[in-house]
Formats: sequence, structure tokens, C-alpha cells
Amino acid sequence: ALALLLRPSGILVKNERYFEKLSSIFEHSVQLMYYDVPVVGSQSMALGSNTNFIKRGLVNHGVPTLLHHLDPEQYDTYEFLHDVRHNITSAKNHCKQHHKEKDEIKDEPTTQETSPGILMIIEAEKATAPCIQTYKALEDALMMAIIDDVGLKILLSSTASSPTTSSLNFVSYIVLEEGYIIARSYPKHSYVAFDIHLWARFSLQSDIKYTLLKTVGASPDNASSYRIVAGGIYGTKTWKDDDRERGPRLVHDCPTTDDVKRNGNFDIY
Repeated sequence: ALALLLRPSGILVKNERYFEKLSSIFEHSVQLMYYDVPVVGSQSMALGSNTNFIKRGLVNHGVPTLLHHLDPEQYDTYEFLHDVRHNITSAKNHCKQHHKEKDEIKDEPTTQETSPGILMIIEAEKATAPCIQTYKALEDALMMAIIDDVGLKILLSSTASSPTTSSLNFVSYIVLEEGYIIARSYPKHSYVAFDIHLWARFSLQSDIKYTLLKTVGASPDNASSYRIVAGGIYGTKTWKDDDRERGPRLVHDCPTTDDVKRNGNFDIY
């Protein structure tokens, strides 16, 4: 799971002695050792990736250092490398063809064994749509967009205004067969926050996100979002399809026999 959290060129960093574990997961791994660190004595850092650390160029991001001898302008590129490992066989566990073959022979499940849910948090800034000014207009606009643009069925909706008379903020709740949506509107600040919690048809979550942003008049460039694995429910109508479509998505090609012969595995200590 650790390897699949990263984008193709991503790097996972652990500020502890985690080299052996990372090297069994990632194709490329290194361990850095910093000696003569005040108070703690020395500090290690393990990095894992599917890109080659040795061949990849370094970038100075201009982050200030507290220790002068850690200034990237003051030391050799490989001075702090303590361990380097290239494990090409680990790539097979996270490549497209290998998992495609496993999926082809996997029997279709007959019993739902898990009930996952995914919660997406969205912050929409510079929202310009008039509907964010009143709770009724926002509730109607969101319901229409969800039904017409996404094609979901709404079971229940409600809106609650702020308990303080001096505030025009309000919250809208929309319950779906697949989950629920909560919208918190702050018209004075042109800001709307969304919670999208789905326990079915997870592939629609991105469509819902962009539909909601469009409805409140917020550009994707002025919005941020993240997802959290949350609880779900059993007995959804689409659980078999959701189980097949649920990620993570594999993007790397599997190494060929020639790759293994040419590159092989190696360790540098």
C-alpha cells in the first residue's frame, strides 16, 4: 500500500531506520546518515521511490537549514548516502500487467466482505454564484445540479442557518442513496466548504466535486480538496462494481526479462 500512495515520480520519506522495509517495497531506495547532529548525535532518513535517485538531478528548493553543514551548497551530492539499493523484482508487485493477470483469474465475489467509504473535503474560495447568498437558493441549486448533471437520486435535504442573528452563514444537507453532501456557505467571504461522503459509486466523486464548484461559481484553481478513507455501509446496490473499480490505479509497466538481466538487483553499503 505504501508504494501505491505515490504518484509515478513520487518519493516516500521516513525519518528513521526504515531502509530494509522500503527496499522491499520500492524499486529504488536510499538511506541517508547525518552524523554530528546536536543533542541526538546522528539522524537517519530512508527514501523509497520508483525513480532512480542516482540518475535523478537534485533541486535546491531554497529551504533554510538549521545546521550549517547541511547546506546543500556546502557538501558533495553523495556525501550523506549510507545505503543504496535497486530492487527490480519489487516492481512486479505494483505493475499493470501483473495485476491484470491476477484480476482475470479472480472469481466474482458473492459476499460483501468490506464496507468502505471515502470522504472528500473541498474548500471553494472566490465563489461568485448568487445562490450562495441564501440558504434556499443554494439548496435548490445543489439539488438540481446533482440530479441533472451527475444523475444521482436525492433521498432527503435540509438547511440550517447560523444560530446568531448577526451572521448569514448556513449549512445545507443532502442525503443520497450513495452517501451524503454537506455544504457550508459563508457568503460574506465568498467561501463554501463541502463534505462529500460516499459509500457507493466512488468513481462519481470527482464529477460531484466539479459540479459543486461550478454550481457555486468557484474555479478549480481557487479550490482545494483531499480525501479520507472513512466508514461505509453494507448492502449497497453497486458494491460489486465498486469493488472492481476501487483503486489504487497501477501505472507502471512490468519489468521484462531483459530489464532484469540488464539492471538486476544491487546493493551499495
